[in-house]
Amino acid sequence: MKIARSALAKVILSVGLIFGYVAVTSYLVSQSLFRQGRLANAAHKIISNPIVQNDISNAITSSISSSIGNIPANAGTEINVALRSVFATQGMQNIFTNALSLAQARLMGQNVGTITIGGPSLTTPLSQALQPVDPGLANSIKNAPLQVNIPGTSVPNLGTMNRALPRVERDAAEGALICIALALLISPKRFHILRRIGFAAIGFSFLNAFFFWLLPTYILPLTGYSWTPVASVVLSALGGPAIATMIILLIAGIGLVIVSTVL
Repeated sequence: MKIARSALAKVILSVGLIFGYVAVTSYLVSQSLFRQGRLANAAHKIISNPIVQNDISNAITSSISSSIGNIPANAGTEINVALRSVFATQGMQNIFTNALSLAQARLMGQNVGTITIGGPSLTTPLSQALQPVDPGLANSIKNAPLQVNIPGTSVPNLGTMNRALPRVERDAAEGALICIALALLISPKRFHILRRIGFAAIGFSFLNAFFFWLLPTYILPLTGYSWTPVASVVLSALGGPAIATMIILLIAGIGLVIVSTVL
């Protein structure tokens, strides 16, 4: 009888842990990608990153070349140098914040348009920065109909997922609690159940670390795709809730393992 109870408790617990993983993952996605203003709040950190600045500089240089025709080889370097000072201006910070707000709106299913920057808010400070170096290029840029697609913000429309996540999170959390409670009631070795829960929590904390630290910091930058530098910075910038959750799960998991082993 004890063997059957133990086997049944293990099956129920496994189902409960799956529900738990779904609930925590839904929470992290909601708090990182789908929380209103999360991308905009991280805009300063994102645009201050040299990788992101380089991607945006290349996109702007390409757009300038398309708008005013072929530019000299050294002009690309001059534009990139000028953009370093432009990135630090409040105007550019506001432009990028607005672009990220639109990107998040698209992600949440509220906006489906192309996300671009351009017009006098971009060309005026850029032409001013170029004026002392190359007046001719500066005047051409000031009058150019410049429109730049922001690299990394061509995100999919995930409105259906955004609307479904709160219910998925709630139902999965309830399922996890019910299954864990049943497993504890049925199992003749409750401390074994607690130990398995503890190891599962530790494992999930490392999984969070992989997605929000190891992946964006070391793996994505090596893949070579044009969008990965921006994606890695965005994931790192959005990792606040994940890091806090990881620490809580790690501490709770270690505590459960210690308690279930000692008692």
